[in-house]
Amino acid sequence: MPCYDYRDDATEISKNLAIATRVACELARVAREFPDIWARMYPKLSSETVAWVTKHDKEDRDRIRQESEEQLKKVIRKNALDKLTEQEKQILGVK
Repeated sequence: MPCYDYRDDATEISKNLAIATRVACELARVAREFPDIWARMYPKLSSETVAWVTKHDKEDRDRIRQESEEQLKKVIRKNALDKLTEQEKQILGVK
């Protein structure tokens, strides 16, 4: 498969982009598990690749933080609701 193929339709391009993104993410994650390899690899990456990895890492950190906050809110809500009686829940309109 060539690096660029503009003959694909939009759906195929979108599918290939999603696959390429997952592959790049996985390669970066695995490479980081071997610091000596990552340290030798990183200086050889293009500026576009470094920018992509940097942006992707930030997006991953933000997503993980948001997921953690949402999970914490669910736990706090459940704990608070567990303290209420069924009648109190009904009056407040919560379940």
